[in-house]
Amino acid sequence: MGLKEDNLEKANAQKEQFASECPEGGIRWERSCTDCLCCVAFLAFLVVMLGISGWALGEGDPLNIITPFDSVGNQCGAVGTDFEEYKLKHFTSLLTSNGVAPGLYYSVCVSECPKKLEMGDDFNNICKQNADVPDCDALKAMYDTEPMMRYCLPTKEDSLEAYNYIQEELDKQSGMGQFIVQLQESWEAIVIMSIATVVISIIYVWLLKIIVKPILYISMLIILLMFLVMAAYGY
Repeated sequence: MGLKEDNLEKANAQKEQFASECPEGGIRWERSCTDCLCCVAFLAFLVVMLGISGWALGEGDPLNIITPFDSVGNQCGAVGTDFEEYKLKHFTSLLTSNGVAPGLYYSVCVSECPKKLEMGDDFNNICKQNADVPDCDALKAMYDTEPMMRYCLPTKEDSLEAYNYIQEELDKQSGMGQFIVQLQESWEAIVIMSIATVVISIIYVWLLKIIVKPILYISMLIILLMFLVMAAYGY
């Protein structure tokens, strides 16, 4: 018997053995763990991770990452304090008429962002005094402000210079704080896209089971077109 016939006979034998061992449908549903040590280590990692996360949430205050503080360190909007109703931070004396550098860190906690020259003597109603700003009545809002990341940010139309000063302050905020703020602002879109991703994945797998070749060719074509579009856009 030649080498070719011998190899063919071995291949047929292996094919028959595989067919006898493989269940109908090609999937073996009766499965068991093949690496118990790795499984135990992974479960231990999950338990420790959840334990540390719970301890950190219980002993710490995650809101400190995104909560603004006034110029003397009072936490704006802190629950159970006099600042609970004053959740926003307003910068004072950002601009000066004599060319002196603005007091960027002179700031107060406010319940709403002030508007230009509208508050007057009623500024105390929305402002919480501190050691740097003992009298809110002395403050005059020379530009309209609007809330952004719990800061009262001047509108670009009213005061581009003041806007740039506060934007620099926001840029100094930690990356984790910005991430949490963005997560809070876009959680609805994230949930919707997560659900849509799961549904599309299930449909895609189901189509692969029915029509494998067309789906693969279409997927490859879409990926190729995406790369071409990205290349054209980058060029």
